[in-house]
Amino acid sequence: MDSLLRIPLRQTAHGAASVLAGAGLWAAVTAVPAHAQSSMPAGSPGRFTMHPADGGVLQMDTQTGALSMCKQASGSWACTMLPDDRTAINSEVERLKSENTELKASVKRLEELAGVPGDGKQPTAKLPTEEDVDKAMSYVQRMLKKFKEKLKELEDTDPPRRTRL
Repeated sequence: MDSLLRIPLRQTAHGAASVLAGAGLWAAVTAVPAHAQSSMPAGSPGRFTMHPADGGVLQMDTQTGALSMCKQASGSWACTMLPDDRTAINSEVERLKSENTELKASVKRLEELAGVPGDGKQPTAKLPTEEDVDKAMSYVQRMLKKFKEKLKELEDTDPPRRTRL
C-alpha cells in the first residue's frame, strides 16, 4: 500500500495551482465511487476527506479512519499510508483486559482458599471451640513430656561431671 494512486499532472509554472488541481482531481476521483454506493446517506461528505497539509494533502478514509499523505512527485500524485497507532493501542487494551480477567480469577481463587468472602466484606474471625483448645493443649503436653524424656535419656548416658575446686 505504498502507492495507492498515481495521477500524472502537467507541470505548470505555478506549483500551488498544480497542488490544488491535483487535490481537486483526487477528491473527485475518490468521491465519485463513494457517492455511487447506495449505503451512503444523502448529504454525506463521501468516504474520503482531504485536508491541506505541509507538502501535500492529508487524506482520511471516513469508514476506516486510515490516514494517507498525498504528495506530488515527478509530475504525479502518490499517497502513502501513515502509521496507525490505534492498532497497537487496541492490542494493548485487549492484553490488559485479558490480564485483568486472569488477575480477578486469581484473587477469587486465593479468597476461596483463605476462606475470605468474595463480596468485598472483611473476613470474620472464627474463634476456636473449647474442644479445639483442649486438643491443642493435649498436643503441647505430649510434646513437653517427650522433650523431658529425651533430656532424661541424655543425662543418663553422659557421665557425671565433677568440677574441681
